[in-house]
Amino acid sequence: MTPLRILIVDDEATIRRACERILAEEGHSTGLVSRGEEALAALAEGGFDAVVLDLKMPGLGGQETLRKIRETWRDLPVVVITGYATTVTKRECVEGGAAVWLPKPFDPEQLLEALDRALGRRS
Repeated sequence: MTPLRILIVDDEATIRRACERILAEEGHSTGLVSRGEEALAALAEGGFDAVVLDLKMPGLGGQETLRKIRETWRDLPVVVITGYATTVTKRECVEGGAAVWLPKPFDPEQLLEALDRALGRRS
């Protein structure tokens, strides 16, 4: 797979670092931010192939961040990750434009598979 640049958005530093490590082992680079507002600013600078987005964050939450991403970057693949997985929030995120929904905790293979699926929807 061609190396990608993936934006990781999560208010938990341990999750951001774990995702960064998993993706670096596959040859990908990452941008790391802890809030939805920071994610939108990073995306505005450009250069990202996909986003891994936490659902529950202080400030601009994941669902609102997803909505704002879809307004500007309609085709950018987004994988939503959450420790608060419910059928209702899953449906809302998928209907809101998330390519893939991934409940926490997840293992490295699950994250990589989720990104593969998300990127497959991009074409």
